[in-house]
Amino acid sequence: MKAYAVNFILVCMLIAAGASASCKRRLLPLPPLALGLVEYSDQVNGYRIGYPTGWIVEPKTDKVGVSFTSRSENIHPGGRTMFTVTRSSSTATPDLQKVITHLKSDYAAKYPDFTIVNESAILIGGYSGRKIVYTHTVNGRMVQLVQAFVNTDGNTYIIVAGTAPQNYAAFEPTLDSVFQSFGVTK
Repeated sequence: MKAYAVNFILVCMLIAAGASASCKRRLLPLPPLALGLVEYSDQVNGYRIGYPTGWIVEPKTDKVGVSFTSRSENIHPGGRTMFTVTRSSSTATPDLQKVITHLKSDYAAKYPDFTIVNESAILIGGYSGRKIVYTHTVNGRMVQLVQAFVNTDGNTYIIVAGTAPQNYAAFEPTLDSVFQSFGVTK
């Protein structure tokens, strides 16, 4: 099965994030990595996150993101899975609930079978954020995705993860460990 992750495009245009250069950043201590996660550090975008051992790491050509993809369906009990991390910065910190509302509207118009599974507040590596879990069809295949957004003193980070809906429950504990490994480094 070919990874739909390769074809998945982040909707970073939804985010206008940031704060003035005069804001002093308050960094939280970096959380420990869970067993089975390998550290990925992005010094340019100022974050650290863990990813499962054996996964393929692909920095984005736009230099603001990275993708992590399982090599095969046998590496993770959830089947072929992926997640990406992107940083967006600008001159204003977005209201994350408005971002989610815009995403829902945009995706409902783009994907006729777009269905929200849940949306809620989330704590990502000690930072408050919002997440939305949803399903829709990509290239003829149903996928279940989660998008999590977190504002951290001048930046908004977006973590997007997905797999087939029937595999999501098996992938969720790994995804939770990945979310909790996130930390801002600068």
